[in-house]
Amino acid sequence: MKHFLLLAALILISLTTTVQAKTLSRVAAVVNDEVISTHQLDQAVMEALSRKNNTNQLSAAQFDQLKETLLEQLINDKLLEQRAAELDIDVEDIELENAINDVQAKNGLSRATLIQALAAQGMTLEAIVSRSEKKSCATS
Repeated sequence: MKHFLLLAALILISLTTTVQAKTLSRVAAVVNDEVISTHQLDQAVMEALSRKNNTNQLSAAQFDQLKETLLEQLINDKLLEQRAAELDIDVEDIELENAINDVQAKNGLSRATLIQALAAQGMTLEAIVSRSEKKSCATS
């Protein structure tokens, strides 16, 4: 019921804005009163496509499946964030730094080389850290 009321309120607010306003982002999903925007979903799609080698070979059905999978992932991430906040779980920065150093050592990479390798795959170290934090919170 809360989700319906929130969605109804969002729709009413969007209808009361001026006609000249441009829609920059829409609601892709609502997770316990927190919105996942279409912009966030589009960013996830672009990141996923940049990591794929055969992006030109996706059919419309495959693209739709990719978007659906990524939306589910964003929803799960949001749920993890909310649960971690509820339980007041926080991953220590030193733990993440140690994990990054471990990856560098195992692969014989410097920090700069690691960042370049991630960039070549359309990813950033910050995104990896963010995902690691969410996964660590889920397993805590």
